[in-house]
Amino acid sequence: MASCKSDIILYLITSMISPAWVSTLLVALLPSHISLHFNVSPWKPSTAVRDFATTVDEAMVIFDNHKYVLRRSGFQRKLRLYGFPRSRPVERTLIICRLRLKSHTLYRTLRVADRTFSWLDCPSWFRYISMMKTILKDAREGQREAKTLKRDMEDIILADEGETLRLEVEITQDPASSGAEVSAVLRASTLSYVSPA
Repeated sequence: MASCKSDIILYLITSMISPAWVSTLLVALLPSHISLHFNVSPWKPSTAVRDFATTVDEAMVIFDNHKYVLRRSGFQRKLRLYGFPRSRPVERTLIICRLRLKSHTLYRTLRVADRTFSWLDCPSWFRYISMMKTILKDAREGQREAKTLKRDMEDIILADEGETLRLEVEITQDPASSGAEVSAVLRASTLSYVSPA
């Protein structure tokens, strides 16, 4: 739709101005428009909300693929650091569902802001700008939280894979010793992750 408008504008300009001026105008304006679009894109609230939702979906996939490893590790303590009280048991997917709900709410707020904006109503401009700032701030905050959660899950998974590989090497080096197998199984079952921070 925007390309259609730009085609009409270019057609009007070409019909009014000589071709030499049009080529100069295109050479001057086209690269600046393209660079402005690429530079402004990360600051758009819609892009921030989309990136936040994508990160939450990636975290959900990681969690679904590695539930057993995360359940076996100390991931329960890690979730408590994200704002859940220590007194009640925490469902492991609760934090991811909360982030998903937050991204959905931000998307709905973005749509409401777009619908309520009117070029003719000046106060709606200020409401729109205020809503966009709030959406952008909340989306970036949620993005940071989702990235932290995703990074922590990946750290736990990598630590477990490293421990599993180490135990496999230990067992294959001494297959005759059944004590090594039992101790390896016991160590693998009691594996827990402690955050370095």
